[in-house]
Amino acid sequence: MLLNCRGVTEIAIASVGYQAGLISPFAYAMLCGLALVTTAVTAPLFRALTRRSRDVPETAQSHIPAGLASQTQSR
Repeated sequence: MLLNCRGVTEIAIASVGYQAGLISPFAYAMLCGLALVTTAVTAPLFRALTRRSRDVPETAQSHIPAGLASQTQSR
């Protein structure tokens, strides 16, 4: 859910920078376009990455070192 807030925050900050005269109209348009594109791509990219990680065997996903994995599973 919080991934969508990033784009809105980027547009808000770009608006403040544009109104304060810190960035040009072209830079403002580019920042807004970037925020829209990255927001639109976030959900499909996240789904693709999580789908790929589900295809990996469970032992390869573990962040526990191999020696400790056998000890934690026996408890």
